[in-house]
Formats: sequence, structure tokens, C-alpha cells
Amino acid sequence: MKKVLFVCTGNTCRSSMAEAIFNKMTEEKEYLDMAAESAGVEATNGMPANDKAIETLKQIGIDMNAHKSRKIKSEHIEGSDLVLTMTRFHKIQLLSAYPKAKGKVFTLLEYAGDKDSLTSDIADPYGQSAEAYKQCANKIEKAIRASVERLKKD
Repeated sequence: MKKVLFVCTGNTCRSSMAEAIFNKMTEEKEYLDMAAESAGVEATNGMPANDKAIETLKQIGIDMNAHKSRKIKSEHIEGSDLVLTMTRFHKIQLLSAYPKAKGKVFTLLEYAGDKDSLTSDIADPYGQSAEAYKQCANKIEKAIRASVERLKKD
């Protein structure tokens, strides 16, 4: 089974939405050989997903009420085949802390083949409007679609 780890800052918005979207998408396409988890570089263990993140995904039929945040550990990196970060800074942080992970850590946009991946990140919607969460989830979903296709080939 290919294991994907999504990483952001607090693991209550972006990476948790990415995990839920990825798992729902691969389940629907019956890519049962793929699964995702998530973590945060500055997360507090056990925090629920952000209410606006929960509501945003609820609107597209994904329930993430059970999500609990977790702080990234070496075991998470080592146990993953692919680590996808929400920003370039998250990628730099991980590669600095876990240099042996080079070659399996990418930004989500970079792995998805986004032409602007070297200059753009998936912005944190924390503290913003419901619309900002919707836009963030849409960007994540689009990048995950491309990533799943690439992962399927690799």
C-alpha cells in the first residue's frame, strides 16, 4: 500500500482536509492500495479539525468530524512513501529536520505538476471566511486529483 502524508502547520485545516479528500477520492476510484494521513509541524496533538474546514468538506459529502491533530514525528515520515506539504516553508522545515526524506518530500502543488509550484503555496485559511476555506479545499482537491494520477503511475 502506498502511504501519503499531508503536512501543514497545525493539522486542523489544510492537511486534514487534504487527508480526507485524498482518502475519499481514492476510495471512490477504488484505488484501495493508497491511503493518506496528516500531521502538522507545529500541531498540538488531539485537537479537532477547524469548524469551517469540517463544514466545507461536509458540503461535498466528506465527514471529518473524527479528525484529531497530531504533531509530526520521524515515524510519520519514515512510514510514508510520499510526503506532501502545503507550503515550500513546510518542505524546507521537514528536509532540515529529516534529511533522509529527500526524494519523497514535495509540496502538494509541486508533486501535482502545477506550473507555478515554485512560487505558490496553498495559503492557510485559518481565521478567514468560509469562502476562503472553500477556495482552499478546491485548490487542494484539484492538486490531489493530479497527484493521485501521478501516484498511480509511479
